[in-house]
Amino acid sequence: PNGWHIGITGEANLAQRMSVIPLVIGDAPAPRAKPWFGGRGGIEFSYHFAKYFGVSVGFDYGTTTQFNIANWDDYPAGYYFFFPTCFSNFQMPIKLEFHYPFQNSNFSFFGAVGVNLVDVLQAIIYNSGYQNIPGGEGMFCWICIRGNDLSEYHHRVYDDNGHKLKVDMQLNLGAYYRLPYNDLLRMSLCANIAFRDKAQGYYKYDTANPSSGALCYRHNYLGLEVAYIHCFKPRKSRAAGTVNSE
Repeated sequence: PNGWHIGITGEANLAQRMSVIPLVIGDAPAPRAKPWFGGRGGIEFSYHFAKYFGVSVGFDYGTTTQFNIANWDDYPAGYYFFFPTCFSNFQMPIKLEFHYPFQNSNFSFFGAVGVNLVDVLQAIIYNSGYQNIPGGEGMFCWICIRGNDLSEYHHRVYDDNGHKLKVDMQLNLGAYYRLPYNDLLRMSLCANIAFRDKAQGYYKYDTANPSSGALCYRHNYLGLEVAYIHCFKPRKSRAAGTVNSE
């Protein structure tokens, strides 16, 4: 599949759970975090060269923060809360890929490694001189009801560096299938590895014997990506087709 391509990509993923670090142990147990679902989609431009290699740049929109703080059974009566949370943003995945055809078939092995640029628009706006933009997704804050009291439990999570460009590592492993009219379908397992926390915060129970601790979220996940790739014919192939038709 040498030459230029344009594709449509879609991805569903499951991120690791938020870290909950108890600092003060009081009446109530620490909240329990669970993994949560997210996804993204967009357009990919790629160029394949040297028979087995290619490079690609994507323009995607999808989740950059996704977590769930939930616990129903381990709490005293009245401590019921369920906070699945997702925030989405513009992203730019840039990858180097390797593909190798399976003999006598329309399938090719596919692997890719690269980076994903996150908070791109916020960084551009901030560095253009507009200093007062919110910190990325900004501040997210919830209050949990216990009986008629709205203030007994609360937690806050904040993206403190949302105006700075973030760079995550991305990995893909899967296969291409060549369609009869020469376009490609691609399916792969994918992973995102973040090098720094995306958000940090705290939780607190304002009871007679208070409990409190720290929260932090790092956007590491595993997922499944599906893409449809349109292949433009190389100039030599178009010229050969014109000669043969004549």
